[in-house]
Amino acid sequence: MQWLDLSCNFVHSFETAHLAPFRHVTALYLGANELAAVPDLSALVHLQELHLNNNRLTAIPETLQRLPELRKLDLRSNRIRSAAGLPPLPKLQRYVSWKMTMQSQH
Repeated sequence: MQWLDLSCNFVHSFETAHLAPFRHVTALYLGANELAAVPDLSALVHLQELHLNNNRLTAIPETLQRLPELRKLDLRSNRIRSAAGLPPLPKLQRYVSWKMTMQSQH
């Protein structure tokens, strides 16, 4: 499996153990859910794309620092007010910022 799409499912939370069978996933779509926090995703060692747009996140997820292959990150339309906590992600090529959302609300 290359990608897992759980977007638009009203997901409030999930356990890291539920992702164990999907450790080879390269793209994870969790957009348009009700997530206020993101569990540890470090088991997804091949993850290159993470879509967390349109959730209820208030901070940059700590789990990002444990995703060495991450190349694309989408955090649009959340409740994040600061980029504090965004770890260095050396392979990141595309970052869709929370700032886009903040600017569009003014």
